[in-house]
Amino acid sequence: MSTSARQPPIPDEPTIKRLTEVDHVSPEILAFLLAPRSYSHAVDRIDMIESRMSLVFLAGDLAFKMKKPIAFNSVDHRQIANRHENCLRETTLNQALSPDIYLGVLPVTRAARGDLEMDGTGKAVEWLVVMRRLEEKRLLDHAIADGAVESQDIDVLLETLCRFYAKPLASNVASDTIMAGWQDMFARNSASLRRPEFGLPRDQLDDVLNPLARFLDISAELIVARVKEGWIRECHGDLRPQHVYLGPPLRLIDRLEYDEKLRLRDPFEEVLDLGLECERLGAGWILPKLLDGLQSCLRVQVDPRLIAFYAGMRATLRARLAIDHVGGARGTTEKWRDRALACVKLAKKHGCFQE
Repeated sequence: MSTSARQPPIPDEPTIKRLTEVDHVSPEILAFLLAPRSYSHAVDRIDMIESRMSLVFLAGDLAFKMKKPIAFNSVDHRQIANRHENCLRETTLNQALSPDIYLGVLPVTRAARGDLEMDGTGKAVEWLVVMRRLEEKRLLDHAIADGAVESQDIDVLLETLCRFYAKPLASNVASDTIMAGWQDMFARNSASLRRPEFGLPRDQLDDVLNPLARFLDISAELIVARVKEGWIRECHGDLRPQHVYLGPPLRLIDRLEYDEKLRLRDPFEEVLDLGLECERLGAGWILPKLLDGLQSCLRVQVDPRLIAFYAGMRATLRARLAIDHVGGARGTTEKWRDRALACVKLAKKHGCFQE
């Protein structure tokens, strides 16, 4: 399980207040999961990591992931049955790339006497994904920050990705479905990034978004050709540096479980997403190595114009996801605006601007 979030590990009172009042996390369940005595193995302390949709409780050599009881975009975890189903799906889905990391699903139960238990015989009041805890410094984002990524680490990553991407889908996805997804992503990225209250420089946004719009208008046949050639595969779905455990053995964790459509993509789009994030973190050499290595092992050459389009779209998506955090409770406005601007710059550098 990734432990890469750089934040205080033990939640303070304002964080607990926000989780219970805004994210509707049960104060009783939160207190239970933060107490070392709640776990069946010996634990000295519990650290907590928060993402938008989940809480992860680090307990010794294990990690316990709870879905927040909230709805966001197409995800609705407000009902315990939905959270249970999502936990089961996440565990099953991640067996392909992390078979020894995802250990199963456990309930938090209420005993007859009224108190909470881990995996007791009473009624389930919450569900947890149980994972083996990973060494933080071997996560790719931490290794980049520490200057500890070796070329052979990326070679092993490429070997894993090539085996994973080599398997075609049982049946091709319709080209219209893929194109509709791109059009929707562009519309959402553009609308969010151009909102005036965020103050992103209009000229920089025009330099990035206008060529992407023109590509979708006049060069869509490049996307359609990839679809018809069978290059839409079931991918990781959220392949970022914090989801790459360099090992040994190398593991890819936290696959996107809640929407199968978001995992169906061209492998080169996914690898560009990962490489651009590595560059944003300071390891620009990883992106070309990933692209060259993937083309070599899959024995395919991808049109540079399509590579540039994928890069521009993925970077502007990352910018949109960052700017959408402005005004939220996790991180400062300056942090998210700076990240959005960094992603816009990556889009301009690598996107489809040689028309």
